[in-house]
Amino acid sequence: MTLDEKKLRAESFISDHYDADIDEWDVTSEGNTFGVIPCCPFEDEHTTGGNKSEPVWVFLEPNVKVHCFHQSCLESREAMAKALWMHLERPESSGLGGSYKKKDPTPEQLAKAEEKKILQKQIQQVVAARESGLIHNMYGYIATPNNCKDLADPLRAFMDAMYNPNDLIWSGEFNGSGQWAVDAGIAEFTEAKHITNAKHPFISNSTYKSGTVDRKKDNVLEQKYIVLEWDKLLPHVPETNADIDENLRRGGALFQYVKSTLGLEHCSTVYSGNKSLHFWVKKPSDEKMRWLKNCAKELRYEDSLEGLDTACMAKSQPCRTPTHYRADKEREQKLIFLR
Repeated sequence: MTLDEKKLRAESFISDHYDADIDEWDVTSEGNTFGVIPCCPFEDEHTTGGNKSEPVWVFLEPNVKVHCFHQSCLESREAMAKALWMHLERPESSGLGGSYKKKDPTPEQLAKAEEKKILQKQIQQVVAARESGLIHNMYGYIATPNNCKDLADPLRAFMDAMYNPNDLIWSGEFNGSGQWAVDAGIAEFTEAKHITNAKHPFISNSTYKSGTVDRKKDNVLEQKYIVLEWDKLLPHVPETNADIDENLRRGGALFQYVKSTLGLEHCSTVYSGNKSLHFWVKKPSDEKMRWLKNCAKELRYEDSLEGLDTACMAKSQPCRTPTHYRADKEREQKLIFLR
């Protein structure tokens, strides 16, 4: 096995089994090959030292060895080295030993390690809120705001509240992206003031550049909103009316938790016509977007199949058009709330 083959196998093995990534490969002054993991996979075992997030060195030559400057994780590192040694088809070594010299991490490596710590802390806070019952007890029985029952023209009210009259909006079928879709009549780019009926099941959460005929993100002028949605918050896919009602309730609870935690600006809620609510919020800061994407899988109930669906956070993702009638579900995509 060549050295390059060893590197590739080591990278894949460590990523799959230890949720860590080798950031770069280097060679010591003695000619020993090693890879740098910015943050020790066994950081939770560290008990000494001011900086518990020091990087780890994974040696491949002359021996397989995992080195960290914290001795408290020695046993775990030896087990990792032995497992890696076996994965590399047992090169001639005991899985231990080798020589090294400490190499100071680069500013980029330190920043990456610090960011990873922040992301891990965010996830831990969400898990704690879920497992402690805080999300369920504090937000689980708050009714989803509903102020659109008496609107004479919900779609017009939605367009007027959410967009400027001359904003160019995409409207169409889910797969209606490109000139072919416009030519086939399954998609169109129309100024907001001209969208007077829910001809198509989807609209955009972004505005587009003048002359656009393709929904792709490169043609987006401004992403105004993101849409938060939870489809599968039960132990099984919601099918019955009772299941759907419970999924909607749980989605409302999680949205209230996220809204409160991040201070999101809630602009609208649309019932998808199936099993979920679509919560439209003003596109938040990049930091809050990272929080949502990082914590998405854990934004759920303990027995949920999945967490937050982040697809509708994309700038060119189709979103449900209020008042469109879904023939497949025999239900309307209702406008529930409008700020």
